Amino acid sequence: MKKNFKLRISTLLLIVILVVFSVLLIVNETKLFKNDVNYSFDEAVSMQQGKGIVQTKEEDGKFVEANNNEIAKAMTISHKDNDMKYMDITEKVPMSESEVNQLLKGKGILENRGKVFLEAQ
Repeated sequence: MKKNFKLRISTLLLIVILVVFSVLLIVNETKLFKNDVNYSFDEAVSMQQGKGIVQTKEEDGKFVEANNNEIAKAMTISHKDNDMKYMDITEKVPMSESEVNQLLKGKGILENRGKVFLEAQ
């Protein structure tokens, strides 16, 4: 009887662990529970300019109210700054070291540092 009870507890514990891992797998690896919302630039600017949001800019060491054009300008992303400045690094990139080195070619001290980038992922 005691052996049977221990076997049932072990089996029950194993089932609970499997259920927990299954639920975590579904939550983390599927898009069922992701609430990502994409907005156009104009929609994002309108939301930023909404009521109750203080819009300021720095002028001569003081904060002053920003107008709508200044808000939109501050929110504008210029990709000419640096190709890597806006790179999405939330997920690993399936690239070889030589491919990464090719991307880093001509980037100053980053050149030929592909291995370091891949290790940092």
